[in-house]
Amino acid sequence: MGNPMTGRGRSANWRMVCAAFGLGSSVFALGMADALAQTAAPSRVSGPSRATGTGTKTEALAGALVGSQAGINALTAFLDGANGIPERVTERAVQLINDLQRGDLSSDPAVVAAAADRISEAAARTLKSAYVFKVQMDKDFNLGPGRTGYDFGPPDTPPQAGFTKITARDPRLGPGDNEAMRRPTGDQLNSDGVRGVRSFRVQAPNGLIRIVLLTDNFSNDDSSGRPFGEEVTVNGSTVRVGRTEPDAWIPGLSLTSPGDYVGGNDQKAVQPFGNNTTGAIVINANVVNGVIQLDFRLQPGKTTYLTGMIVEPATTQSVLFGQGDAKRALDLYGRGRGAGANLAAKVLEAESQIQAAANNLLSSIATAAGPGALANLLNVPDPVVPPDETISSN
Repeated sequence: MGNPMTGRGRSANWRMVCAAFGLGSSVFALGMADALAQTAAPSRVSGPSRATGTGTKTEALAGALVGSQAGINALTAFLDGANGIPERVTERAVQLINDLQRGDLSSDPAVVAAAADRISEAAARTLKSAYVFKVQMDKDFNLGPGRTGYDFGPPDTPPQAGFTKITARDPRLGPGDNEAMRRPTGDQLNSDGVRGVRSFRVQAPNGLIRIVLLTDNFSNDDSSGRPFGEEVTVNGSTVRVGRTEPDAWIPGLSLTSPGDYVGGNDQKAVQPFGNNTTGAIVINANVVNGVIQLDFRLQPGKTTYLTGMIVEPATTQSVLFGQGDAKRALDLYGRGRGAGANLAAKVLEAESQIQAAANNLLSSIATAAGPGALANLLNVPDPVVPPDETISSN
């Protein structure tokens, strides 16, 4: 075999590692060849290998071991497949951490420990992400009292009833390549919008609020494939946006009229309207100075596309109604006086369980490797004793 650091050696090692992991040539694009060839050993990974619409569990493990940006992306994609449900994120993360021990993926305890840290960190990001819902417009939708709505689009189209029109030249939009668009989606609110929004600033009453940002699916435009960007910052607090591509939007939400429920909060009569191409993210925020300041961080070559924004008190029933995973995710944001507390408690519980799994892995490594290896693993420095003293003054 050639030198592992030469092109021929890397190629041979890469084929061997791919065969061991069962990855095939598809993962070559992750750029993991060099690191995997040096850190991974033949192994079988337990449990289901693929989640619908996400990366494989095997790719996630490989990404955790490598630690490259492409590897972290593969790890995050697998965790994002839980749709932000804390219990599911925990299950996936714990499975990955346990497989680091059972799979014998590396003989180097430092590599395994670093992989566990990356899984924990990726899970923490996933748990605190906003996910895009696929939204169906209710034919009789109205904003209702106590809410503020903004309808983005060109100046020659009327806004949705009860909404304020935001054109591409509105001073509340920050500088950027703002461009008004018109699309035949069928409903007035989402039939037009503004592309290229980088920031948006409006007045709002102080207190805990729920922000609903709306977009529409540009299925034929790659630049609009992540219409909310990578991150949204609200009044200085940044939220990662997970799985923003339209084919990964979580189905099951309807934009409805508050109070028009049948049999309580779990049932509702919805009359679908439009082309069902609307997407939405929900963010809880706290207004303390009478202003909502939104900032969007984008990947190069990507652009935002906003059709609307709804601001409602987080302590009231939302204009969004959910079913299935969408309902479970939406309910985490809360509807009562403790709005958001349910989500925070679930996130803390999930992070605690994931950290416990990582600690168990480190304990197992320490037991197998001995105290000397554990000290090296944890980067514990040797004690420094002054030359004139055999016992510390403390």
